Amino acid sequence: FERFGLVINDHIVRTPVAIASMAGIVDAAYVLERKKHIGAAFIGGYAIDEPTMDAAKNIAASGTRKEFLYEDPVEELTQQINKLKTSTVLPGINLRGSSPQSFASLADALGDSVVYEVDAHCRQEPMVAAGAGEHYLHKPKDLV
Repeated sequence: FERFGLVINDHIVRTPVAIASMAGIVDAAYVLERKKHIGAAFIGGYAIDEPTMDAAKNIAASGTRKEFLYEDPVEELTQQINKLKTSTVLPGINLRGSSPQSFASLADALGDSVVYEVDAHCRQEPMVAAGAGEHYLHKPKDLV
């Protein structure tokens, strides 16, 4: 703390280096392999509701890129967050949701031990069509 003075969510960030999310790649295992060199990590992107989970399945089935696939986003993210608790890395999660209620429900379930990032940059057409990712860049009022 004395060196960088960074505190987020009452968590001292050891070094001002963060890993950004990459769908299908950055999960807890990926972060833990690099934990000595980072202070924060945003795992994901994780689809958190039916429209975005269906979009993730379609993207993965196309073979163009990897996606995280699971049946229950709360269960999956709880497992990922618990794995990160063994390190000093501040956990953040990149979320792909199609409604404000989806984000709120997930945050209610997971609590305040993580930093939440709304994915408003995914440009994969199935995600945008589901009302997530870049959809929010064009229609930011859909987030409220």
